[in-house]
Amino acid sequence: MNHISHTPKHRCLICLGSNFEAEKNLSKAKILMNKAFDCIQWGKTIQTPAEENNCSRHYLNCMVSISTQENISSIICACKQIEKACGRTAESKTIGTIPIDIDLLTYDDLILRPDDMQKSYIRLALDSLPL
Repeated sequence: MNHISHTPKHRCLICLGSNFEAEKNLSKAKILMNKAFDCIQWGKTIQTPAEENNCSRHYLNCMVSISTQENISSIICACKQIEKACGRTAESKTIGTIPIDIDLLTYDDLILRPDDMQKSYIRLALDSLPL
């Protein structure tokens, strides 16, 4: 007898951003995200100016919607592993060099980063997600 999993899937929004070798790092991160998560929908990649005053580099940002059975900590852990694989270090943020930044924004109806959800680049990236 076949058993079908009835574990509910959680819908999550994740934002990726890069300001250092952005096309290469975003492309690598997308490949790793596609391997890490099953049901995944990508929005368009958009270029946005840096929001920090100490950084003159533009960012490439992309929003992704996933449907997963994983819990919040497992998703964040997978994202941190992908960041590390793309060259993210503790020092990189302090010098304004971001090979890749991956943030879990929402988990079902739970908004994990409410301040980020108000940022203009997040709104633009969200608007590019397919319905």
